[in-house]
Amino acid sequence: PCFEAIKFSHASMFVTNYRNEPVGLRVFDPNATGPDGKRGAQAAGLAGDLAFAFQSRQDRAIASLNSSFGNTPVGYQNREDGLACIDGLGDGINCDRRPGDPFTPIMRAYERDEVKIKIQVGATEEQHQSTFHGLKWMSNGSGFGRSPNSGWRNFQSHGISEQFSLQVPMNPDPLQAGQSVDYLYSTDATRDGIWQGTWGVLRTYGQARGDLFQLPENPVGTPRVLNARNFLGVCPRTAPVRNYDVTAVLANDVLPNLLGVTIPANIGGDSDGIPGGDNAGGPLNPVGGTLVYNRRGTVVPTVVIPPEPGEVVEGPLVLQGGAGPLNDPTAIMYVRTADIGANGRLRPGVPVEPLVLRANAGDCIQVTLRNRLPALAPDLAGWQDMMWVVNRDLGQGVGADGEMHFFNNNLVRPSSHVGLHAQLVEYDASRDDGVLVGQNAQGIAGPVGPGGSRTYRWYAGDISHVRVGGTPTRPFINIVATPVEFGGTNLLSADRVKQPQKGLFGALVIEPSG
Repeated sequence: PCFEAIKFSHASMFVTNYRNEPVGLRVFDPNATGPDGKRGAQAAGLAGDLAFAFQSRQDRAIASLNSSFGNTPVGYQNREDGLACIDGLGDGINCDRRPGDPFTPIMRAYERDEVKIKIQVGATEEQHQSTFHGLKWMSNGSGFGRSPNSGWRNFQSHGISEQFSLQVPMNPDPLQAGQSVDYLYSTDATRDGIWQGTWGVLRTYGQARGDLFQLPENPVGTPRVLNARNFLGVCPRTAPVRNYDVTAVLANDVLPNLLGVTIPANIGGDSDGIPGGDNAGGPLNPVGGTLVYNRRGTVVPTVVIPPEPGEVVEGPLVLQGGAGPLNDPTAIMYVRTADIGANGRLRPGVPVEPLVLRANAGDCIQVTLRNRLPALAPDLAGWQDMMWVVNRDLGQGVGADGEMHFFNNNLVRPSSHVGLHAQLVEYDASRDDGVLVGQNAQGIAGPVGPGGSRTYRWYAGDISHVRVGGTPTRPFINIVATPVEFGGTNLLSADRVKQPQKGLFGALVIEPSG
């Protein structure tokens, strides 16, 4: 009941500037029936699909998430004509907040603006990790200064009362789709941070708006890019092209079961006796394969802890044991398409390991991603609690047992849509981000559905815009491509909550040219 100087009891939510947009709420349907037969579950279709949780959709099961302002008090709502930032009405934060947009601050800029962002962690014992899609930066001072030799980064970890700042130019990419692009930001990119809603949108514009001040050094005009024809998207036409062909597969479909472990059909029958199991995932093939993490058959005994003398509890605390090998038939893998045999299984002798793609600095990397996942990805029953943000009894009060029930991991199915998102390479966020963000166009950007494919294009370097003449409102610009050597950069999936648990990740390594 008391405020703490340092919060360590895990009783509160994560917020960004006192706002959040829990992914758990965006995919939740209070009136749907869960796999355990109780009310409150994941919404059907793409409205509840975790790979589309960051999209500004208008078909969420919770109606207030589909509007511009939801349940925000009227005095804090901005005018629909977008002029709140200049007439003093509204909260002045989300001045271009559109239906389905997150409630967190929408950071806005014009193309070629220099954007500076400062992040300060509150007095909590939690560690946080900040990232921005499609952007990279050099190290900055906490309030000023630049460190041009610090090396590029797209991710910053920070803890109690720490701060850092970053500064990036919002340069448009050749062949960019539309006059407005949304870039995802997150001040805590962990599963807990995404579930609790510490994410939002940085939105850039290519045309002048009445509700956004123009910087004197970058007045909005009609720039002329002199060497645009020298580029194919973000890649210089002279850059060597490195092609990869990758397929997302289910371990149960492509791997053997060399250790003879038991694989459940996952279609009914569980500890509660409720048909369909306790989880929202799809079925498994009992004679299929599994991904082995640890071959040892170590037995972990069940531990029963009796109540303390005088303690009033329902019964003893039971810590359920188990036995190895540690394996997961529901694992999702990125594999090279050429490593899949004619029988649809992984060829003998192919290493079973995280996908690593390699390229030289200055390469144009084109990765074709294919999706061979089933329409309903499997997910075995277990108990891995989510942060207590979404009350499953939403609008119903507490349950009959007098307790609140929460939307947990078993009630959320892994997405069958997959995408590729690389951290440090240059890419067009309107086309080549494997995660669909904000108002970016579905079908142009975003993930790949079952049976589909698409090609992502990345440049192993940096793209900058240099003014070489013209006038303030009609500048002449040359695009300058600089090859850059990066270390291992993560390849992330479209579903940021459950697919990483299934092993869907990898690395991209950019080496020195030659």
